[in-house]
Amino acid sequence: MSFFKIFDNLRGVRIPEDPGRVVDVRPDDYLKCSVLYREDGLCLYELCLPEASAPTETQMCYDIVLLKELNRSSNSALSVFRSGKLDATELQFTILKDKLPLLLQCVPDLCTRDLIQEVVSLCRSNPSWSLAHIAAHMGMLDVLKHASVKSQINHMAAETGQTPLHIAIKAQKLTAVQMLIHLEANVEAVDANHDTMYHCAAITTKDIIKALSGKTAVNPMLINRRNKEGYTPLQLACLMDRADCVKELLKEGADINSASAGHPSKSRGPLNSSSTLELDNSIPPKCLGRGKAEQNANNFQEEDMKHGGTPLHWAKSTPVLESMIEHGCDLNARNFQDNTALHIMVARNRLNCVILLLSYGADVNAIGMDGDTPLHIAVRVAAPAAENWLPMFEQTKVSSPGRKKPLQELAALLDFGDVSVLQALIVFGADVNALNNKGETARHLAAASRAMKRDLVLYTVHAVGGSRCSDDVPNCRDGCSSFGCFDGIAPDKPNFFKSAKLFDSLLGELIVKEALESLETVQESDQRRGRQCRALALDGGGIRGLVIIRMMMSLEKVVGRPLVQCFDWIAGTSTGGILALCLASGKTTSQCFKLYFRLKDKIFVGNRPHDSDALEKLLKQELSENLRMSDISYPRIAITAVAAERHPAKLYLFRNYKAPRQIVAESGPGGCVVGDYEPDPDPSELVWNVARATGAAPTYFSPYKQYLDGGLISNNPTLDLLTEITEYNAVQRAIEADSEVANLTVMVSLGTGKPPVLPTSTVDCLQTSTGLLGTARMAYGLQKLFQLVVDQATQTGGRVVERAQAWCHGIRVPYFRLNPETSEEVGLNETDNKVLVKLLWESMVYMRNRRKELAQLARLLKPCNDSPSLLLRSESPGPPID
Repeated sequence: MSFFKIFDNLRGVRIPEDPGRVVDVRPDDYLKCSVLYREDGLCLYELCLPEASAPTETQMCYDIVLLKELNRSSNSALSVFRSGKLDATELQFTILKDKLPLLLQCVPDLCTRDLIQEVVSLCRSNPSWSLAHIAAHMGMLDVLKHASVKSQINHMAAETGQTPLHIAIKAQKLTAVQMLIHLEANVEAVDANHDTMYHCAAITTKDIIKALSGKTAVNPMLINRRNKEGYTPLQLACLMDRADCVKELLKEGADINSASAGHPSKSRGPLNSSSTLELDNSIPPKCLGRGKAEQNANNFQEEDMKHGGTPLHWAKSTPVLESMIEHGCDLNARNFQDNTALHIMVARNRLNCVILLLSYGADVNAIGMDGDTPLHIAVRVAAPAAENWLPMFEQTKVSSPGRKKPLQELAALLDFGDVSVLQALIVFGADVNALNNKGETARHLAAASRAMKRDLVLYTVHAVGGSRCSDDVPNCRDGCSSFGCFDGIAPDKPNFFKSAKLFDSLLGELIVKEALESLETVQESDQRRGRQCRALALDGGGIRGLVIIRMMMSLEKVVGRPLVQCFDWIAGTSTGGILALCLASGKTTSQCFKLYFRLKDKIFVGNRPHDSDALEKLLKQELSENLRMSDISYPRIAITAVAAERHPAKLYLFRNYKAPRQIVAESGPGGCVVGDYEPDPDPSELVWNVARATGAAPTYFSPYKQYLDGGLISNNPTLDLLTEITEYNAVQRAIEADSEVANLTVMVSLGTGKPPVLPTSTVDCLQTSTGLLGTARMAYGLQKLFQLVVDQATQTGGRVVERAQAWCHGIRVPYFRLNPETSEEVGLNETDNKVLVKLLWESMVYMRNRRKELAQLARLLKPCNDSPSLLLRSESPGPPID
């Protein structure tokens, strides 16, 4: 007879062959059984039962019984474990003896068979749990409140180190969590895996996270701590796709960078050293705060949260991005897929978000999943491969009943071929020849595409230096193969094809040739007395100053050094003047480029005139409120402004050196006549004041003191710079300081773009006529005439350039004019990123098409070994040159 059959005979009931199943029994059936162990109402009985095959022999069996009633009334006991092995039964008794009797004491009326079954099962699977752990798991508040159980609320399970609060959180028993916190359970306890309460709560619900933070302020060491696997609570919430928990953790003080891969150490896998589990106290956590987190809770792309990263990866708009950056989000942090926020925004074709990230310093060449840079992704978005079209239709919800239309026709419904994001990455310095893990360049991906507008995408990359694939790259098409000849199709009206040479063939070519030959034949010891002088003039043009900066960045690659080290004298007007001051005060061209993009939307707000106070605030912030012109030791700087408080108005030059006529007036050499000398602005003028004065463009900003924008008289300051150098040299010779004479070796002028020539009705409108219609026509004509006068007063090209070219020809000095033709006219206060990146891409194409001439210019710009531009740069204020 089997063991359980004996039990059947003993008790008169059918008991399944499961030793751990709880069943009802009669206490009277155990009256003749020996009690081996007793713990209050829990008894371990020894039963002697005859063997079925040999009735004269007995079999020892063991049963653990919970007596619910001390009077042993009928059906008031439960058999919780049965076995034929004493050691197994003793082990179970040891596990249950401090739990079941106490449970019976706490809630006698609730101890049903089902409840005891659940408790026994939990005890068997978690033998080191206390009754408090079990009550927490089951949400039994009455048990937790019992005086005998309260002492166990901080007990740690032997195997896991978890407290009842850990268990309640994992079981998502909100009321139990709240009760334990009310009973002052230790919310800072850490288990054997170094999981804090927030690690457990991160994969549950936002209400539990709220409960943890409700009583006391959140300890940042807890909410941002890493467990043994290297995960922070925010990372776990992302991994488990708990968007609500992600938002709640951010509200409670989670570091906004703590869900990025490898943060804060830059490792990519689980952390191995316990020393790295703690938050680095030297790096304060970057937190949003509850107010900011609640404000932006609905501005995050929830489906992106499961991939981790930072709020930059999840942001939906530029205001959210900027807010997150201001709160310390790591611009180059990576999500679990190894992509940066820039990769994500490029993939979503969000131009404004891409520009914002780049302007704040995001790595344009960051390597993401599969080795792709943002440029690879931009090409895939603009010219997707045929096999990738279908998912895009689904994402954009393009309907195609029965899919009767060819895929190419459906593609036309989408914005394929929009190269704005691609152009943005390129103008910010993306490596157009970078390879991904498959050895593919952006050009290869564009050539492999079958999208309708892939030819424009291909040309966009080709025109700025996208190389063809090497011979060993498989699956190349005509657009990227080393044997191919197709380079894509240029956009409509590509004016950069007809841009003039950097120097005039008649007046400049011979001069450049002579200058290059002199570099090879004349030794430094044989040069004329005086100093090498390489002069630079920067036009005005508002936001189009970006064109100047972009050309400078391209020229720096050719020269091989920061461009500010290549010039000894710089003059600037309006935006050119502000740029000159930025460079002279220590900013790099890359920093200036990003600065212009960041500030345009803060300065050019609404209709004209714009807020001058905002401009002044930003100038103080970027140029230093206390920096003076005289603090800039080198190069010499001359910034134009118009003194408009008088008639006729006068052009003033702000300098970081004494004006030539001032030197004469102070020295007073015999026979030297100064003439009608009016004092120029003092070199001790604050730099930001100078920037504000030269940028006070009428109708755009209010006047600054008595000054207006220098562009009203000298929008292209080349002639004024040549005049300044000539006067300066005359003065140095007059006072017999020949060693200070500036020997002009090259004159470079940078423009802000030449708009296309368009027909106008100005002449027709000025035709005299009578009547009401004639009066209206004349009024309109006067408006056109006023515009004509302004255009000519602020002219930067045409005869202005020709005069400068003729002057330089007369003194045998090479003159280079860099000013790209643009496909459309761009306003001084343009803020549309699509327009601006197109303008800048055209500028890059223009510079690339002039590579030969730029190489000649680079040779002429090379500084002498003892050039002050090298020796004195370290004395100038500002950050070191990149």
